[in-house]
Amino acid sequence: KEKDLKEQSINHHINGDLIRAEKGYIAFINNGYSDADIISNYALICQERGDTSKAIKLYEDCIYKFPIHLFSRINLAFLYYSLDSLEKAKSIIDEAIDIKANIPNGYCIKGLIVKQMGHKTEAEALYKKAIEIDSEYVDAYINLGLLYKESNNYKESEINYSKAIKIDNNSAIAHLNIGACYKDQGLLEKAILYTEMALKLKSNIPNGNLNLATIYREKGDYSK
Repeated sequence: KEKDLKEQSINHHINGDLIRAEKGYIAFINNGYSDADIISNYALICQERGDTSKAIKLYEDCIYKFPIHLFSRINLAFLYYSLDSLEKAKSIIDEAIDIKANIPNGYCIKGLIVKQMGHKTEAEALYKKAIEIDSEYVDAYINLGLLYKESNNYKESEINYSKAIKIDNNSAIAHLNIGACYKDQGLLEKAILYTEMALKLKSNIPNGNLNLATIYREKGDYSK
């Protein structure tokens, strides 16, 4: 029964049926079973719906019971980062990297954290470390692209966004961000092309329609 309940619940989660997945996770835990994936997946559902206190409690419980479970540490670090609890986030992600040094998402999340702390050079090195571990880790290229764009280093920004798109041509955020990079340089036709592609890939991408409207306004085309 334990194995069946775990498999059913995770399958519901994979298939996007979060209600049945959560019910299954709760039933699993209430039956006295203990499994790192179940606890952390339940925490992730809570995190994604904004129940941060419940998510934190579940992640911490999972880490206490399963100290080397990386998924819980990484997600908890990112959750604290999103709450702007940067020192706590950094401490947790450092623990994850100490457990397993070759995790690209660990270095990427640490890069986000230290960048928010104002350490941009360290963030750049961390993103590059993630790429060194996994040369096709899209998030690292996107994060590097944004870092360079914010420093007005458009050439390096374009290079990294282009690499992200080459690896994953369905990455809406990479298309949107390189579109913003072209907009800042006054390359409005390219900006429109990539921003429209981002919206095609993900119609509700944050800032997508706003960015496109801004580009058309700068172009002098108010009909759009």
